[in-house]
Amino acid sequence: MALEALESIEGHRTVGIISHVEQLQDSVADQLRVTADGTGHSSIKVVHKNR
Repeated sequence: MALEALESIEGHRTVGIISHVEQLQDSVADQLRVTADGTGHSSIKVVHKNR
């Protein structure tokens, strides 16, 4: 249901998703991935996937 809702959004809108669901992660083309390092710090990785 969440994927259908995301795919129905038209235009140039920004949508933020926080998810551990792998299928949802694989379906989103442009991502900011935040990873905690366990010491109180985090790193951010920009991911652009082809749709």
